[in-house]
Amino acid sequence: MGKTLNVKQIVQQVFQEVEGMPKEMVDCLGNIEDTFTCIIYGESGHGKTNMTVQVLKALKSLGSMLYISWEEGHGRSIQDLVLRHNLDQELPQLSFSDGETIDELMVTLGKKQSAKVVVLDTWQYSQYTFKDYMRLKEAFVMGKTAGRRKVIIIISHVKGKEPHGTAAIQVKRDCNIKIHVDHYVGFIVSRFSGSIKNYLIYEAGAKKYYGKDLNKTLWKVAPPKEVKNKEPPPPSPEGVKGKQRAKKTVVKVLPEETKEEQEMELLTKLREDKKKAAKKKV
Repeated sequence: MGKTLNVKQIVQQVFQEVEGMPKEMVDCLGNIEDTFTCIIYGESGHGKTNMTVQVLKALKSLGSMLYISWEEGHGRSIQDLVLRHNLDQELPQLSFSDGETIDELMVTLGKKQSAKVVVLDTWQYSQYTFKDYMRLKEAFVMGKTAGRRKVIIIISHVKGKEPHGTAAIQVKRDCNIKIHVDHYVGFIVSRFSGSIKNYLIYEAGAKKYYGKDLNKTLWKVAPPKEVKNKEPPPPSPEGVKGKQRAKKTVVKVLPEETKEEQEMELLTKLREDKKKAAKKKV
């Protein structure tokens, strides 16, 4: 029987997010927690493996990683992959397996020191079923023991624009993160908040196909507009904001004749006041 939580308990839950992810990858994958499922699918030669490597580098802080390669085993192409991306230096915690059955993988991942991140390359060569995927998910993604929870990344071939095969399509529908790689761009659908961009895998290759529309292609939301710093308009001479003008102080300038008349009147009044004062004293 499943466990039931009320809304208050849902809100009080605390999830462990992946630390140290580059902002560029956070903008693409979102604010991911440290356990989820992801499918990366696309045509051969369009950048699936390179996309996978960039995701692994972003998850470096999670610890040990296991890359299971049914298709290429421990061959030259895997060696080239390691050398091309400098993985022996940048991801020393990464190990490669040439294949495991679902029962073997359940045992491997159930060990205490097992890998935190697991890559299945490719889904079609693994011969796993959707039920096998659900076994992995229920045990190591949705499991009750926090220390056993994993990140499971599945690489898949395509038929048209969808993963090849019924089981692969079912896996895609269930995964937390879906990355469709097409002409060196990873088109991302994430259930985690904060995913606002698609991922540019190889700029020169992408530009050949998308041309001037590449920037629009990368943004899942409207791209931010470039804001040019405009110089503020000079203050008006009156120092008044907007269109309102300062009131002018009007100073009336009297002609010289008028000034003399006013002075004479004032002197005359002073003289009369003095005379009146003198009479009172007498």
